[in-house]
Amino acid sequence: SRLVMTEMELDYFSGSKITDYSVTLFEHAVGVSVTRAINWPTFALQPADAYRLLFKKLRAIQISSRNVLNMRWRKQVLHVWVRTYRDAQTLEEQYAAIPPEVRGNSVVLITLANGIDWIW
Repeated sequence: SRLVMTEMELDYFSGSKITDYSVTLFEHAVGVSVTRAINWPTFALQPADAYRLLFKKLRAIQISSRNVLNMRWRKQVLHVWVRTYRDAQTLEEQYAAIPPEVRGNSVVLITLANGIDWIW
């Protein structure tokens, strides 16, 4: 993949949700939104928190895809950082409960950042 535009280079209609960056992947433009799934102060990700995060971020992806002015994406990726394998499982379980119209054609990529405390 290759970086095409950063968050500051992507233009949107006023007030739109935004995407973090755009890359080319197999010759196709893809938007990428990044988030961390963590519940302060306990760190334990609860199912309701996972659902709320996924719903909010996937809906924002749809909005940013509609409102971006200088890029067209075939897909967007929601990249979610997690602290534990259990948090990744919770996200996967809650993803199944998200309505298909909210999931759209986005891909959710979960990365386990075990022992990488500077991310948090």
